[in-house]
Amino acid sequence: MGLLEDLKDQASKIQADEENEKAGEAEKEVFYQENLRPGMLQAYQYFIDLVAHINIVKPECIVDYPLMPDGQGTISLNQGDYKVLIDSSSNPKKIDIRFYARLEEPVTLGVDSKIEALRYSDYLDSYRIKYHRRDEKNEQYEVVRSEFQIEGPLPLQLRIFANVDQQRIDIISKNFMRPSLERSSFRPEDMNEKLLDRVGKFILRKEDSISSAQISDQALAGIRKKLESEKAQAEVRRVALEAESESAKKEGGLNFRLKNAVLNQKDKVKNLLGKTIRRGAKKSHADNVD
Repeated sequence: MGLLEDLKDQASKIQADEENEKAGEAEKEVFYQENLRPGMLQAYQYFIDLVAHINIVKPECIVDYPLMPDGQGTISLNQGDYKVLIDSSSNPKKIDIRFYARLEEPVTLGVDSKIEALRYSDYLDSYRIKYHRRDEKNEQYEVVRSEFQIEGPLPLQLRIFANVDQQRIDIISKNFMRPSLERSSFRPEDMNEKLLDRVGKFILRKEDSISSAQISDQALAGIRKKLESEKAQAEVRRVALEAESESAKKEGGLNFRLKNAVLNQKDKVKNLLGKTIRRGAKKSHADNVD
């Protein structure tokens, strides 16, 4: 193959890949418009209204966070300052509800070694809560004690994300109790008023999680149908096994009767053969006497 033909071949492959990629993106956009966009618009309107009313009523929402150095004790913070951020008001694919948990006043805590200070610093950093640290050192300039003044606030975030690639809606929370991200995934048809109400209650700490909302009434019906189907299949298997067992018994009985018949026939043949031999022996004896 010449140089020009080789370049043409490579260009054709690149163009084909680009066209396939465009076709895939077009399919994803169609799925988003038809399946994910309605739920995202519903969620956007719900949280715009919810946050507006929360910021008027300003309900007290005290949360006890495990922020003590030993990991056992808790520090109380009060949630507030809610706001909604989106990437697009007409085609939202990402809706963020952001707010803060604040201390009534700064809290001062201490640890007694450099290792504990580093560990506690990392722990507070994972929450992205504001604090100041002051170290005490000995004559060898080694840290022997660290004092932490926790000022806050502690930022929180809940994101509703149209996961087009996976054809689902993800709800991701950050700092609700632990600094790690927690994700719950839902089918497009699950994004309804019932789910949104539970998410709203989760934000205000009236629900411990939103994961149980993943099992919709439709999903429960599907589970029940599956269990009934499995029960029916188990019954079919049971009947088949009983029939097979009965057939084996019958076959065993038939084999037993056939075996007995064959043995009886063998006995008859043996007896007949014995009689024939005896008669032949008698005749031979008579001939010898004559």
